[in-house]
Amino acid sequence: MSISFKKATKLWFGFMWRSFVLTMPVMIIIEVLTWMFLPHVAAGAQLTSAEFRDFIVNGGLIWFPGGIISILLQIQAFRWTVNDLFTTVQ
Repeated sequence: MSISFKKATKLWFGFMWRSFVLTMPVMIIIEVLTWMFLPHVAAGAQLTSAEFRDFIVNGGLIWFPGGIISILLQIQAFRWTVNDLFTTVQ
């Protein structure tokens, strides 16, 4: 199967906006969780060892599921794009 540049561009742009629409709510939730669970220090101050440990543990607990969810949403966005492109082409 060969795809033209125009069709590939439509596929890419379709994927990008669908991915943005699906992923943005997750990124907002991750940002809120980050502000809630990660320690905050004043500019120039250093984290204590307990704060640093909390930063690593809580950051990992937020980052890993957020990354997995983002990947799954991008896969769904790609499926949505391909299904839409090939159902309208036929």
